[in-house]
Amino acid sequence: MINSTAAFNSFTGVATICLSTSYGIPILVSILRGRKLVKDAPFSLGKFGMIINILTIFWIVLAIVLFCMPIAIPVTAAGMNYASVVFAGFTIISGAWYFIRGRKAFTGPPVESDVEPHAVAACTGEEVEKIQKESF
Repeated sequence: MINSTAAFNSFTGVATICLSTSYGIPILVSILRGRKLVKDAPFSLGKFGMIINILTIFWIVLAIVLFCMPIAIPVTAAGMNYASVVFAGFTIISGAWYFIRGRKAFTGPPVESDVEPHAVAACTGEEVEKIQKESF
């Protein structure tokens, strides 16, 4: 049981920040690539897609800032919101782990446009890496 309001707020803040960031990164990548990969998607936002995605990114940034704010002023060590500190630590550890191991070991899922549908089930990890290297 958590007896500290500050600790509880930090835990819920970090959860919200992590969830929002996990939603925001693919949207931001899609925006930076000009939404080319979602133009022919089964569900389309049409001509409003770009503006909706941009507004979503702004909303996520606002939510992250708000969830990092202290709960009371003046800020004391006991009442500080440590969500930003925990999120920064988690991001640093995750980034380091990616560069140490994930970059070499993670193959990712096969993409239907890269391989024939019947070939996906028969691919080994090495074959998937080869297909991915050829497609980029």
